[in-house]
This record gives sequence, C-alpha cells and structure tokens, in this order.
Amino acid sequence: MSRIDIGELTEFLHNWKKSNNEARTMLKNIQTTLMNMTSELSVKALVYGGDEEK
Repeated sequence: MSRIDIGELTEFLHNWKKSNNEARTMLKNIQTTLMNMTSELSVKALVYGGDEEK
C-alpha cells in the first residue's frame, strides 16, 4: 500500500479549486451572454412582430 503525499494532495486540491473557479467564471459569462442575446431577440420580436428575416 502506498503512502499519500500531503504535498501532492495539497497541489491537486489547489489545482482542482483553481480549475473549478475558472469553469464557474466561464459558465457565468456564457449565462450572461445568453441572457443578453435572449433579451435582444425578445425586443426585436416585439418591435418587428416576429417577421424578422434570418
């Protein structure tokens, strides 16, 4: 049975936390972009009555 290296475990957890934070930021940015696009499309649909050309 092998021993757990505390230094390796600490580095792994640090990298995992950093990766998780980066992913969370990217997902939040995607969510914001989608919400903005949805709002813009909704406004255009209201203004143009849904007859907007694609």
